[in-house]
Amino acid sequence: MTAALQTFGLVRRFGGIAATNNVGLTIEAGARHALIGPNGAGKTTLINLLTGVVRPTAGRILLNGEDITRLPPHQRISVCRSVTGRTTRTVSGTRSEFPPCSPARGGPWTPASKRSARTARRRSVSRSMPGA
Repeated sequence: MTAALQTFGLVRRFGGIAATNNVGLTIEAGARHALIGPNGAGKTTLINLLTGVVRPTAGRILLNGEDITRLPPHQRISVCRSVTGRTTRTVSGTRSEFPPCSPARGGPWTPASKRSARTARRRSVSRSMPGA
């Protein structure tokens, strides 16, 4: 199998704190992995590095052999689509992106989407409760 995703010496520092330090990984095409560890271990930082939400202090990220280290999130979506062959489709009237690429487009864990979901729930509750 060929490596779909690789990192080499991936480092992200916040001031004097190293959130990730010399992370090297290889994920083969079609493989599934879990990222586990205690609070503060750098799991979210690693995902943010891979998706382009934050830039690495050092190191490289390759997607299907293409260096995406300096690409902004919106350009990584195009690369993800070209590598995976996945496209955007409509599901119940909402846009659905390929999950690993969705942080750049307001995935389900971004503050904006949480706010809009919260607002929708409040409207639903207020409609179901007359006089509320």
